[in-house]
Parts: sequence; structure tokens; C-alpha cells
Amino acid sequence: MKTRIPGRRFLIFDRDATLISSREIAYACYLAAFEAVVAEALPALAPIDGETHWREYHPFEPALFYRRRYPSLEDDAISRAGDASWRFYLEHAARPEFNPVIPAIPDFVRTLKRDGFEVVVLTSGRLENEFMEEHGIPVDACYSMVRMREKGLPAAEKGEAISYILGRHGRGRGDAVTIGDNPRDHVEGIASVGAAYGLGSATAREELRGAVDHFAESVEDFYPLFGLKRPG
Repeated sequence: MKTRIPGRRFLIFDRDATLISSREIAYACYLAAFEAVVAEALPALAPIDGETHWREYHPFEPALFYRRRYPSLEDDAISRAGDASWRFYLEHAARPEFNPVIPAIPDFVRTLKRDGFEVVVLTSGRLENEFMEEHGIPVDACYSMVRMREKGLPAAEKGEAISYILGRHGRGRGDAVTIGDNPRDHVEGIASVGAAYGLGSATAREELRGAVDHFAESVEDFYPLFGLKRPG
């Protein structure tokens, strides 16, 4: 039987494509990778437009997008495209134009806090609490896996980081819920909610659906999962 949501009051949110739209930064990363790698290997081609990229890009398996869109690329070129994309992300992820808040999220998180939930954010990138405060998203703590690794804390992958966070907050797996757009945002023994609204790829959405206990097509779907009344 799937893990039930009621009674679990410690929420661990992913950031990109869950609280913040990743559509803009993902396309910018693609353009950087295209310029650095694809244009050199395939000089006759132009980059695809943002809408096409959104539908085709598979965020859980970035190499899959390049293999499907550019089948003549060698594995080494695909690997270098991934490296260029990640470098661009780390260098530019803080820019405001790459961080639009998903419109319904601040109200939902404020509702959680009013109802007594503890809310933390775990991101694979570098940003921390200040960004959430600027956008009126009242979280209790924000953890960056990049910064955790720099400090020598256990964050080789999300499961390890989640275990550290639970211990730091005095919580067990039975208290927690993970909310995120990627199957890797969720770990065994913790109730999971897949945030599908941040994904453009139909394939990615279906992979997420099969990996989680509960599936949210929109932010509005969260309210009944946690027994909350919508504001207004």
C-alpha cells in the first residue's frame, strides 16, 4: 500500500521546477551547450526554439534529449554538452530572469506554515534562504547540496542529504514528505508527491508518476493531499 500523507508534517521541497520554474534556465543552459558543443559538431544547424525545447527536454536524463534531437553526436560530445550546461547553471542560476516563482506556490507554502507544517527546501544547486525570503516563500530552512559538499557535509546524492536534514531537524522518515519533479527527489520510506506541473516532457511526467506515492498535476492538487483549505 502506498504511504499516506495524513499525519506527516515535515515537508522537503525540491526547488527547481517545484517552487521555481526551471523552464527559463533549462533553455538558457541548452543554448550555452549548443554554442559550446553542438554548433561545432553540426555547424549547419540552428538551436531549436524554447517551446520545442520545453516539450522535448528530459530533465531526468539530459543526454536523452541530445541523442534524440542530434543522433549523430558522439558520446563524448554529449558528455561535454552536459558539462557546459551544468557550468552555465552554476554560474547564472541566481539571475532573476531565470528564477520566476511558480505563481500559486507562495500562497500554498504560507498556508502550510499557518497550519503548523515545517517546510524545508533541498536544492542540487547553490541558492539558499535569501531567495525564498525575497519572494515571500516562508520556509524554515533551505539546503544547497553544492554548499553542503563544500562544507564536508553528507550530500553526494539527495537521499544522503535528506537523511542529514532529518537528523538535523530531529525528524524520522515517518514524519516527512518529499515534494519534487524528479524521481531522484524521493527516497524509500518517505511519503512522496510528484510535482508534475514543472515538467514539459510527457515522457518525464509519466516516469515521475510511476515513481511517487501521490501525483500533483497542479499546485492546487496539493491542498486536498494535506487536508488544507485553499486561501480565499
